[in-house]
Amino acid sequence: MMGAVIHDAATAKPTLYVDGAYDFVDVRDVADGLISAAENEKRGESYILSGQKISVRYLLETVREITGRNFFPNENPI
Repeated sequence: MMGAVIHDAATAKPTLYVDGAYDFVDVRDVADGLISAAENEKRGESYILSGQKISVRYLLETVREITGRNFFPNENPI
């Protein structure tokens, strides 16, 4: 879903989003964490892999700054 929102924003298509935030994690960090957990396996252990919480509005404003495209995202109040 977020990939489509970012693509639409980057190509200046009308963008509809739900306000909130996501915890974005680089897939390479997730892979490293999974490998580490598998190599150091202990029964009953839990692992939390987390990145940085970023609001959807901040993400869209960043896309606007990077692309230089003047689009106006529309918030969809659920």
